[in-house]
Amino acid sequence: MPVCCKVILDEGKRDGWFYQLYQDENIDRILARYKEHVSHWAIHIDVIRSELSYFALAVERQYQDIAIRFDTLPPHRFPFGGGPPLR
Repeated sequence: MPVCCKVILDEGKRDGWFYQLYQDENIDRILARYKEHVSHWAIHIDVIRSELSYFALAVERQYQDIAIRFDTLPPHRFPFGGGPPLR
């Protein structure tokens, strides 16, 4: 997640694609993939909270909004263009 946030902060705003990412569907796609990753590797909750906080800052959202979204999403990749989650 730190690398993802750095790319968003350094390149997304500079190159103009940040506001395409800002859509809820894209935020959910990133969070679901992140949840898949941290679930697989049994990442400690303190690390997850810290990284979600950094992500919230990067996408200009409230931490609480990002945390709630993260908690409600399944830990699976979302395909682009709709459809069932990828496993």
